[in-house]
Amino acid sequence: MDLSTHTSLAPLAEAVAVVLGANGLDIVARDDFDYEEAGAELLGRDLAPLCRRNERLRTLALDLFKRETDGRGLLLMVSQMTQMARDEDLALNLLVAIQRGIEF
Repeated sequence: MDLSTHTSLAPLAEAVAVVLGANGLDIVARDDFDYEEAGAELLGRDLAPLCRRNERLRTLALDLFKRETDGRGLLLMVSQMTQMARDEDLALNLLVAIQRGIEF
């Protein structure tokens, strides 16, 4: 979805562009855009440079998110997140979005 083509959303698109710079516009342009998932993916993108500087940390983080987003696993992080009044699907989607950001 191109926000700039919608007259009423053009100021929002400009504000988002300023905040995100070139590193997040692809997230906002998605047809299935979700504010919470976008925030989680941006967190992952913020973590990515740290992970790139330390291969051990990157491996640890990606292994953790891969394990915690595997529907056949225990989903311990999802379980912890849902104890804080979050639904399971949202919790899982947020973890997937952080992982996607780290891998960006």
